[in-house]
Amino acid sequence: MKHLTLSQSSMLVIENFINKHFHIKDETQRQNTIQDGIQMAQAILQDIDNEKILTANELKEEAIEKIKGELATKDFVRAEITEAKQELKTQITEVKQELKADIQNLRLEMAEFKSGMIKWIVGVGISAALISTSANATLIMFLLQQLKP
Repeated sequence: MKHLTLSQSSMLVIENFINKHFHIKDETQRQNTIQDGIQMAQAILQDIDNEKILTANELKEEAIEKIKGELATKDFVRAEITEAKQELKTQITEVKQELKADIQNLRLEMAEFKSGMIKWIVGVGISAALISTSANATLIMFLLQQLKP
């Protein structure tokens, strides 16, 4: 069975998404965020790989091998083929649903991460404003004390 890996183009999509939506100025933090996004996507692929989900072609080949191994009548073979097709359709549907759920979870995690980053940035902005205001107040008090005779 093939092992799933994240392609270079997928990594670039993640990097472009983070660059577009997060606007992180610090290069190290931006690279760490990109790596976190890539690691999340690779973890999802690893989960899918670990569950050993068969592709439609592998399932078809397995059904054909089972049919070749059977010494049966035409009707039995037709029934087996029909059953195998139904199983394939069911498994393909399940895989699609799992992938959609994984993609939705990834989008949710990215939205939560973005929300957290926005809160952090707002907090830093407020802190900077408070520090600036405090410094100005201290400077004004110092100047007023210097003006007193």
